[in-house]
Amino acid sequence: MSEDGFVITDLRGDEDLERDGVWIACSEGFEVLVASLDNTKYQEELRRLLDPNRAAIARADMTVDLAVDATYRAMSKFIVLGWKKLQERKKDKSLVDVPYSVEKAYEYLSNYTKFFSLIQALAGDVENFRKKNDEEAEGNSEGT
Repeated sequence: MSEDGFVITDLRGDEDLERDGVWIACSEGFEVLVASLDNTKYQEELRRLLDPNRAAIARADMTVDLAVDATYRAMSKFIVLGWKKLQERKKDKSLVDVPYSVEKAYEYLSNYTKFFSLIQALAGDVENFRKKNDEEAEGNSEGT
């Protein structure tokens, strides 16, 4: 950002990163491949899912549950694109690795509010989708 003021064009992300996602380290070794909420595929899918309810939306008759479910479905396809080291605790208290799938992403987004909030925050942060310039990338690689 500029020292003289806010530069609106700095809010633009890299379109490839926004669509294809970036790996983000979270905690306990968990990483998630997240695309931007601004990516066209997500926006189109959300529109497609909500389109059959356009009349209900216009009348304000559409239930929040339908809109939220459409969001979960679109995010599971076009925002959560992968993960590493995600585990579930079984009834016997043992841990099992959960392989990524769209179905599992939908299940977690719709059943775990904190997971949904985490993904929404990561996918909405433009800084995650800005292409690093060569100088920034060099500075980051020196510390690793």
